[in-house]
Amino acid sequence: MLVSPVLAERVALLAEPARLSILCQLMGDRARPASELARGAGVSMSTASSHLAKLLAAGFVRVHAQGRHRYYELARPDVARAVEALVALGPRSATGDARADPLQAARTCYDDLAGKLGVGVTQAMVARGWIAVRGDEYRLFDEGRAALARLGIDVAACEAERRPFAKICIDNTERRPHVAGALGAAIAARFFELAWIARTKTPRAVRVTQEGRVQIHRRFGVVTDG
Repeated sequence: MLVSPVLAERVALLAEPARLSILCQLMGDRARPASELARGAGVSMSTASSHLAKLLAAGFVRVHAQGRHRYYELARPDVARAVEALVALGPRSATGDARADPLQAARTCYDDLAGKLGVGVTQAMVARGWIAVRGDEYRLFDEGRAALARLGIDVAACEAERRPFAKICIDNTERRPHVAGALGAAIAARFFELAWIARTKTPRAVRVTQEGRVQIHRRFGVVTDG
């Protein structure tokens, strides 16, 4: 199989730790200024600006200007999935204890749920016959459509979006898949709306609320930590 030189160049960009760190920081659902990304990557502003320029040229990120300020975010969801898959190839954490790592327990991956929570909910949906693997996506069955509708999720609206409906994303901490795409984003958004999960001070990390522990266990059979 011949690999495009352009593809090889783009993959090579991710071999630089600071660039990969910048992309990982942007896997939440909000844009960030270069100064914040520089601190998170442990590099100077000038170095971060150079990295961001290369990521922008490669189509990995996009930038929004608000007055004198510039905010960066991932260009599209498949960049987040690619980064998640790449990070999954690295070593596991030393402890492997999700309670010691809030990002491992529950986090956002672009705009869907990842970590033990995201994987657990996805596995529960598979076990209940709501979804099944079909290629690199999940197929949604009528039972799952009805169950999600009862949760207040508009599946038809998800299907109408101009992006993959229920993409498979390999979780970088659990090494197992969670549902991404329009459906994954809708599930995450609904969990936030119902106050089953809440954001924390740690970027991308979410915590399961007391009501969330009860409802997620009742509806999905998933036991979660608060």
